[in-house]
Amino acid sequence: NGVVREDLQAHVSVVLGIEVFERKQLLGESPKGRTYAFSPDFRFEDPWVQRVSLDLCHGFSKDLRITEMTCWLTGFMEWWQARDRWPIRPERFDVRAQVLEYIADNPVQVVRSSSMFLRPGVEDFLWLGPDGRVQAMYVQA
Repeated sequence: NGVVREDLQAHVSVVLGIEVFERKQLLGESPKGRTYAFSPDFRFEDPWVQRVSLDLCHGFSKDLRITEMTCWLTGFMEWWQARDRWPIRPERFDVRAQVLEYIADNPVQVVRSSSMFLRPGVEDFLWLGPDGRVQAMYVQA
């Protein structure tokens, strides 16, 4: 059937919007100071960022044999398309407010895998700034 045994599967998280300055050491003392920061270049309000981020959720090769994908953005896009065209246009809508409304409307999310099940809330896959703006996000495969 082409499915890799569970004990041979890897879990991968891909993070968007965070810059890493120093790598953590496996042994010994960790470096002092700032090891990461939110990237000023990651602007989720930008329609191109929304498109490219969504491509990350669907653009994997079948050769990778991904059995499970957790991507909050897939559900967000489907939710938004019931209202208007994707991606969200910041000149017409407050993207930050739409993300916050989606989080409030979706306390848990469905994961597409060999069997459907529920996962933690959407906000667990986002880093929001004090103003509620998406500063970073991640997807899991």
